[in-house]
Amino acid sequence: MTSGCSEHRDVQILLALRRRLAQEDLNEQEKEALEVEISRLEEELGIS
Repeated sequence: MTSGCSEHRDVQILLALRRRLAQEDLNEQEKEALEVEISRLEEELGIS
């Protein structure tokens, strides 16, 4: 599998979003927004 710069960037963003989601200081709205963005990126990257 080859990985371009754009895909690498998206993976790094996904990892950062997952780290943020694991933090305890999020309210429900923030959690939901992160989960939506994580799902979108996973689908785009073919990870889900």
